Amino acid sequence: SISQANGILTFTFATTDGAVDNLEYAVGATNATVTGATTRDAVVVATEDFSNNGAFLKSGALNITISSAGVVSSTFTSVDNESTELTATLDAANGTITFTQTAGLNSNIFSEDVVYTLEDESGGTEPATGRALSVAISVEGSIPPLRAGDLQINGVEIGASYPEDDLLSPLNNSSGSAIAKAAAINRKAATTGVTVGERQTITLAGAPSSGTLTVGGVSVLITNDESTSVRAADKITAALRASDEFGPASGRIISYAQGGTTITIEYPITDRNVAEVEVLTGTTNLTAIVDTVQEYSTAVPGTGVFARVNENVMTGRSMDASSSVTGVVFVNGFSSAEITTTLNNTRQT
Repeated sequence: SISQANGILTFTFATTDGAVDNLEYAVGATNATVTGATTRDAVVVATEDFSNNGAFLKSGALNITISSAGVVSSTFTSVDNESTELTATLDAANGTITFTQTAGLNSNIFSEDVVYTLEDESGGTEPATGRALSVAISVEGSIPPLRAGDLQINGVEIGASYPEDDLLSPLNNSSGSAIAKAAAINRKAATTGVTVGERQTITLAGAPSSGTLTVGGVSVLITNDESTSVRAADKITAALRASDEFGPASGRIISYAQGGTTITIEYPITDRNVAEVEVLTGTTNLTAIVDTVQEYSTAVPGTGVFARVNENVMTGRSMDASSSVTGVVFVNGFSSAEITTTLNNTRQT
């Protein structure tokens, strides 16, 4: 947008423009003096700083919105599409957004306090005073998912892995689990589709008169004997079948239903995508309509590689409050002290 006040033009660029070069000015013969200055840099990144080596407790997406009046709102959306409204504090002058772990519902998302600092292209801190901003942060699980382009097998791109392929693993890691990755691989294992050649039809109409008609470079003489479009279609079919362009050696098949006015041309797969056949009716008074009734398409080859996740078979009895296991662990031949497990408490164990 452009605004004007007291002879000063202010250009405000869109968010999608990012960091832009300084504008160039050409005053021509106006004898005007023009000076320019950048009054506010674009915010291009928000750096993250957790205290005490903190981390996100869930994977998903964190979205932060700041209004021009300095009101900040934030929502975390988990991978299972559950939204949590978070509590954030904005220091507009210093360009920071702080999430205190104990505030509101923040403890469901963060293990410690975290501060986001708004920065420009050169890494300098940008204040948020008087400007509307939005920040989107993708939070992945500890097991990263496959992305498009990450993996190729036998020249076939496998594509992304998705959480809906794994209903057994924890949601934070379901998109990156072995089950989800195996599903992504198996989706591209088999060949899909069928390779078929293009098929076109020519439909004739009108009362023919003498003259020469050309179909795909093949000339056909229409005489008084071809007094109807049906007879003309029959003669054109015979001429195409006898030609080099459409005869048996060409691999193209000419079909015609006796008594009709539609001629079908079936192209071999080696012709791939072909332009519609050109029909020049000349002085024959015929009208020809060409339609592509089947596009050329190819089968999508598969990798031939199928993936399987080995099953872990567990035996034993279910644990209850009194269940425990006592023993020692040997590492490189050295024994630990006696260890007694505590139900659902790995730290105490």
